[in-house]
Amino acid sequence: MRTVHTPWLENVTLDFLFPGTFRRQRLLPPLHPGQASYVWEVTTTSAQTVIVRTTRFGVLPDEDFWQGAWRLFGADTRRLERLAAINARLRRTWTVPVPRVLRYRRYRDRLFAVVERLPGTVLGDFGRLSDREWFRIGQGLARTHQSALSRFGPPTVWTGRSSGWSLDGFWNRLGQTADFLKARYYPEDRALDAYWTDIRAHFQRLSPPPAAVPIMLDWDPTQFLVEGDRLTGLIDTELYVTGPAELELVGVEYFLTDRAVEPFRAGYTAIRPLPVLAPYRPVFRLLLRLMSFQGPVPWKEWMARPAWLD
Repeated sequence: MRTVHTPWLENVTLDFLFPGTFRRQRLLPPLHPGQASYVWEVTTTSAQTVIVRTTRFGVLPDEDFWQGAWRLFGADTRRLERLAAINARLRRTWTVPVPRVLRYRRYRDRLFAVVERLPGTVLGDFGRLSDREWFRIGQGLARTHQSALSRFGPPTVWTGRSSGWSLDGFWNRLGQTADFLKARYYPEDRALDAYWTDIRAHFQRLSPPPAAVPIMLDWDPTQFLVEGDRLTGLIDTELYVTGPAELELVGVEYFLTDRAVEPFRAGYTAIRPLPVLAPYRPVFRLLLRLMSFQGPVPWKEWMARPAWLD
C-alpha cells in the first residue's frame, strides 16, 4: 500500500485544538506503508501530552486493501467520528488498554480527534511477546467476540448506529468483492488462478457465518504499544468492523508461531470456544491475500501457512 501525503496537513499547526494552552507538536512518522491517519503528539502549557489524529485520505484510495474493506464491510477510515464509539466499546472488552477519545474539532475539510496518550512504544514484532502477553491477546479477542450479532457491516452495526446487512448475504457480498479485486488488481496473476476456481466454488456452498462480531481488519504489531515486556495499548482501531470471528482468527494465524499458539489458544478458550476455522480458512485466506493484508506475499506461501488453530 502507498502512503498518502497531504502537504497542508503535514504542515498544519494544531493550536486551534488547544486555545491558550498549545505548546508544541510532533508529527509521528508512518508506522507502515499505507497508514490511514496523520498522528501527532501534542504537549500543552499545562504539561498535558495527548495524541491528535486525522485521516490522510480525501477520497478512498484505489488500492486492494481499502477497496476490499469498503466493498465488503463499508469500512471507511475517513469516518473519524466513529472512533469514540469504537474505542468506548473496546475498552469494555479488551485486556489491553484502549485510549479514550477526549474530543473532536473540525478544521477546514478534516475532522481531528484528540485522544488519550497511553504509555509505551510501538510493538514492531509479535515475536517479542511473552506467553503471558499472547494469553492476554487471546482473552481480549475472545471477550470482544462475545458481542455476537446477526448482521455484518461497518463498526456502527455493533455500536448500535446502523443496521448493516443480513449474514444470509455475506458470501454473495464477499464473492462480489473478490471478483472486483481480482479483476481490478490481479487480472493476469497466474499464481492466483491456481486457487481461484476451487475456492470460489467452495464458498458458494457454505452456510452463512453463524454470527458477526467486532473484528479488526488490519492486524499488525504496529497496532499495539509495549512497555518492557507488557502490552500497554491497542491504539489503531479505525478499521474495526462487524464480521465473522473466523475471518479475524484466520488473519491472526498469520502471526502465530509454534511457541505463541498455545498461550493464545489458552487465553481465547478461557473465555469462549474457538470457532471451527477449517471450512472458512481457504476463502478467508484468499480474501486477505486479495486485500494485501500483509503485502504481496507469494500466493503459494500465503495459502500454505500453518493452520495453527485447528
